[in-house]
Amino acid sequence: MHWLRQVRHLPWPMLLESGRVEASQSQVQASVDEEISLGARFDIVVAAPVAKIIHRQPDTEVYTQQAQTNQTLIEKSQQDPFQVIQQWLAPHTVERMADIPFAGGALGYFAYDLGRSIETMPTLAAEDMPLPELLVGIYDWAIIVDHHLGISKLVSHARFSDHQALQTLHQQLLQPSIEQHEAAFK
Repeated sequence: MHWLRQVRHLPWPMLLESGRVEASQSQVQASVDEEISLGARFDIVVAAPVAKIIHRQPDTEVYTQQAQTNQTLIEKSQQDPFQVIQQWLAPHTVERMADIPFAGGALGYFAYDLGRSIETMPTLAAEDMPLPELLVGIYDWAIIVDHHLGISKLVSHARFSDHQALQTLHQQLLQPSIEQHEAAFK
């Protein structure tokens, strides 16, 4: 996906893909269900979270970057990771906007074993992957690709975002990607 390539150099890039399948015009006309004919509607691309929340039983760590010093701060607790996420999101709750499925918030990876922080479960398998149980970014902007309207939007959670940083990001997104430069010289 084009937008993911544009932000892949930033920390923690993520794509939530709609699962859209391109259909031929005859398939679209033959379909009775509009959602099936149009496919899934939105792709969401994010990167550079304002906070990174990582949970490895029993610890939850929150990593933030200090703008003034560029130092990474780490807050460590044994608090429930879902409560930590909720604490980060609570001050930034906004009403949902039509045609904008996400304008900032929490996105991430939740391992099956995270269930052990909620309830007691038997240990049936060996730990075969050295991943934390939870990796969540708190994102203050997103690129929304609307397949139904054929447009892409850079959206932001105004309470999180620095206007100048968003302007800079917007300009960077409009620049040709490295792949486009390389293809031009082949």
